[in-house]
Amino acid sequence: LTPIGREYGLVQDDRWARYQHTQAILNAERRRLHETHLRTADLRAAMEAAGLAPAAEGGIAEELLRRPEISYPLVAGIIGWAALARPFRDALMEQLVYIARKQGADEATAQSQAEATAKQMMAALPREYVDFQQTYDPTTTAQRLKDLPMLFLQGGHDYQVTEADLRLWEKALTKQPKARCVLLPKLDHLLRELPEMACPADYLKEGKMDAEALRQITDFILQNSLSTP
Repeated sequence: LTPIGREYGLVQDDRWARYQHTQAILNAERRRLHETHLRTADLRAAMEAAGLAPAAEGGIAEELLRRPEISYPLVAGIIGWAALARPFRDALMEQLVYIARKQGADEATAQSQAEATAKQMMAALPREYVDFQQTYDPTTTAQRLKDLPMLFLQGGHDYQVTEADLRLWEKALTKQPKARCVLLPKLDHLLRELPEMACPADYLKEGKMDAEALRQITDFILQNSLSTP
């Protein structure tokens, strides 16, 4: 309806400019999907990672998207925002020890409290989820998605997912030129700037996503929408 509204003078210049920009992005992405061929191995890896039965064969992305079992994210790209690469329980233990230390516990007490809390939390999780976490390696899955653009963003003041995870992604994806790992040193788990390492109380505070983080995400989306392989 926007073009019709423009004809009748109901759509102002700024709104019309935004509409045209959006249409340019969409048209470019349609061209990219029309010209992009997904290899069978990469498509199957993406579907398996999403918990779907793998397709019989790859093909042109535009045609693959007509299949009901294939969604756009499978053929577009991946943004990992504070993406965990370590085993779940290892990261959970590190978080709990950190919190206990922040509350004044000594090392031995922090470890003991963390073990007890982790045991309770793991026991409360669905068995299927625990089993999945014990067998699934996200970096191995990412390695199999060789032709997909990937961006991994990590805040240096995030105590839940840490720089150690980003370095694991970086190591795993060394041979994939379309993968990029970015450390934003002063940002927390929500990609907000903090003067020091975050703590649970920071989640109760209002804040804005960092402008650089937004720029990284926006550039990644636009570059991979407006370019052809």
